[in-house]
Amino acid sequence: MPNRHEAPPYQNIAKVNIKQAQQFGTGDSSLHVINHGKQPVAKLEVIFDGGKWLEPSIGTSLFTMKMLAEGCSSYNASQLTSFYETKGAHIELNSGFDFCTASIYFLTSKASDILPVFKEMIFEPTFETKELQKLQQVQMQQLAINHQKTSFVAGNNFRQKLFPNHPYGTSLSEDAITSLSSKSLKAFHSRLIARKPKLVVLSGQIDDELASMVNQLFPQHKENGSSGAFEQAIEYGSNPENISNTVQASIRLGKLSISKSDPDYHKLLFCNELLGGFFGSRLMKNIREEKGLTYGIYSALVPLLNESFFVVSADIKKENVNMAIDEIKKEIAILCTEPAGNEELDLVKNYMIGSFQSDVNTPFAIAEKFKSIYLHHLDYGFFDSFFQEIQAMNAEAVMESVNRHLSPDTMVTIVAS
Repeated sequence: MPNRHEAPPYQNIAKVNIKQAQQFGTGDSSLHVINHGKQPVAKLEVIFDGGKWLEPSIGTSLFTMKMLAEGCSSYNASQLTSFYETKGAHIELNSGFDFCTASIYFLTSKASDILPVFKEMIFEPTFETKELQKLQQVQMQQLAINHQKTSFVAGNNFRQKLFPNHPYGTSLSEDAITSLSSKSLKAFHSRLIARKPKLVVLSGQIDDELASMVNQLFPQHKENGSSGAFEQAIEYGSNPENISNTVQASIRLGKLSISKSDPDYHKLLFCNELLGGFFGSRLMKNIREEKGLTYGIYSALVPLLNESFFVVSADIKKENVNMAIDEIKKEIAILCTEPAGNEELDLVKNYMIGSFQSDVNTPFAIAEKFKSIYLHHLDYGFFDSFFQEIQAMNAEAVMESVNRHLSPDTMVTIVAS
């Protein structure tokens, strides 16, 4: 009989066998299938080159994707909404930094009814001026609300400071919204969205019939756009901005960082976790638990396709901002100079590996892992390296990585209050 007063033994996990996506059809096919799960549901994601990186003017990519749901050749906006609701389907239309994505969750039994309409919505939108004007009004109202939130302003200003004269540093404004026209959205759609997807991911309970249907509906990939390096001159230091009638301030502190393909990426990912990546991190212990300056403080590595960055985020009372910034920099400096103990290192290792395991329990989560490597031109060996390098981390490796990649003297600090 087990002893309930003692924790069960644990063993180091060298590898997690993640179900791999399978390319369907010919070698040029965009479709990758993850057949996993016991429920008769599926998710289809159609991904295009686009986002901030390729839009000709601010907001073009975002509004192009939102307008897909506002009417197509056979359905107007309300008819599309009613159709998906009746069929038990749910759509999501997103525009990010590098890509645009149209997704749909659906019952596999309804696929033959739903997917042709979903395709028409993506490839044959009408971009009615009346619907665009409604969407512009909604977005301007939301923008006005967001500009009263210190976290929103700090996030925008941080990116603008980190990426001057760069697509990643742009943000919506009223002028940008009102300058958009149906003509400009149609042109963007014709140049990027209508020219075939970069990647199609079908996950869930998938059989050959459903995969074949999707492969026929969504054509093979044709390269879109191009990428290139932007020259940037970053001014380090602090940049405060005041918002009236607020009692708190939002802090963003960070810098440009390395890509997912960099040999040091997993080491730096470990250091980020130790610093501020989870609830037991050093920033959380110091600034939340010991000093009570915030309810939550986190750090993150954000790997984008053409650049990456590291950021620390927190909401702080106005009068405690300088103390919080000093404490953040102090914790980074300690990681640079003082070896971390084995017990703390083991805690972070177990958390990171355990989190990875929990992140691959569902077909949709497995699809997220696949996209995270495919879109960055990596393969499944990336995950093998993750386990090997995380398990091998020691105090010396932490200090070396933090000194190389997280020097506080080269960080941008933004305060919105």
